[in-house]
Amino acid sequence: QVELRRYEDTLVITDVEPLVAYVKSMIPRSTDQAGLSNYANVFNELNLLIKQNGFIRIQESTGMFIAKK
Repeated sequence: QVELRRYEDTLVITDVEPLVAYVKSMIPRSTDQAGLSNYANVFNELNLLIKQNGFIRIQESTGMFIAKK
C-alpha cells in the first residue's frame, strides 16, 4: 500500500531584489559575466510584473510517499 501526501503552498513576492539576489547566489562564481548580464533583463521583467500585479506568486508543491507493507 502506497499513499501520497501532498503539501501545497504559495510564496507571494512583492519585492524583486531579494528574489534576484537569491537566484544570483545559486550561480557558480566561475560563470562568465555575459551570462550574468541577462539578470538585468530578468530583473526588469520581474519588476514590471510586480508593478502591474502588486506581486509575483510562486506555487510550491511538495509531498511524500508513505509505503506500508
